[in-house]
Amino acid sequence: MSRAGHPIQAVVRCITGNVNETMNRKRYLTYGMWVGLMTVITLLLQGCSQDATPSEQQQGTSMQLSGVTRTGSTETVTDAHIRVFLVNGETVTKGLFSYNNQGAWNSTVKVVAGNTYHVYGYMPSDIATTSEVTVSGTVATMTLNGLKAVSDQDVCVLVGIQRVESSNAPKNIVEGNYTYAAGEEGTNYAYVLMDHLYASLKASFSVNADYAALRQIYLKQVTLTSDDATVDAVITFTDGSGLTNTNVTMTKVTPATEGSATTTLPNSDSGKTGTRLLTSAIGSCDVSFYFAPLLFGIDDQVKVKSTYDVYDMKGNLVRSDCTAENKLVFSKIFGSNVTITRGNQYQLQMKVNPTYLYMLSEPDLDNPTVVVN
Repeated sequence: MSRAGHPIQAVVRCITGNVNETMNRKRYLTYGMWVGLMTVITLLLQGCSQDATPSEQQQGTSMQLSGVTRTGSTETVTDAHIRVFLVNGETVTKGLFSYNNQGAWNSTVKVVAGNTYHVYGYMPSDIATTSEVTVSGTVATMTLNGLKAVSDQDVCVLVGIQRVESSNAPKNIVEGNYTYAAGEEGTNYAYVLMDHLYASLKASFSVNADYAALRQIYLKQVTLTSDDATVDAVITFTDGSGLTNTNVTMTKVTPATEGSATTTLPNSDSGKTGTRLLTSAIGSCDVSFYFAPLLFGIDDQVKVKSTYDVYDMKGNLVRSDCTAENKLVFSKIFGSNVTITRGNQYQLQMKVNPTYLYMLSEPDLDNPTVVVN
């Protein structure tokens, strides 16, 4: 095979003999040369294909996930996909853990027995436009560009990994441990610990008790909208340390464009779309979003849009796709002394009310609004 950048040259020797024999030999040589050239070209193309994404084409054996948890919680993470970076000396390779429909983790992460890696990562894997990890001395820096500023998924960063030799081995993850000493094939399992990069907004929806005696409300969809669609984040890691207020830096991407995340509610009753709201906000209907904390540096920067249907007490659809939009001014809801920080959850109680409860006229009944308590 010729080296990249050099043309492939074919050398044909002169063959003597009778005309028929010479022609036959020429046909044979021409066909052989053609096969050889096509083989070389195919190999070159395969080589180019492999070189296009070298970080995803690792050699070695698979690293499999035994389980994923978040800091401060014992609940096992499922239905997620985690982008990881493996650092071995000056080499950084990428891999992906993804949860499948059969209730198990798939893995594209490869390790070589005898190598010791530092492992970093984040989830969900598609939350950022681009991502990379660089290393300088004992400090690793993960840069996430084009992060969705608001999301319906919990945005987290890997803060610990534990190697185990079987899928059901005991878990004992230490936060701040990023090293993974790879073993022989079939012995490379891992528990992973994630920490929240974003803050959480939990909205609990209910319906006014007097109104509930006259109308049924089915919440169909909730959208959280921000004036800023994307942010960039830079996170630094050192052995023995997880996420802190000092090793995470976020900046808004300019020029700003509007971003949003939408949650569609499940159907609670046959024949109706959405979840029926009850008079109690607790456990009635909860919707969670996740957002970059710096979005609340200015008032009126985030809005909640609710979409719902109105039925009468006989189950007849009276009005479909009602919408209500609420601007969230955190300083007014939670107090001016509240600082929005990653990893914290902020709760809202949102209630569906008729437009004018004291009149209860038919138009008011059929066109309710949503208020933030």
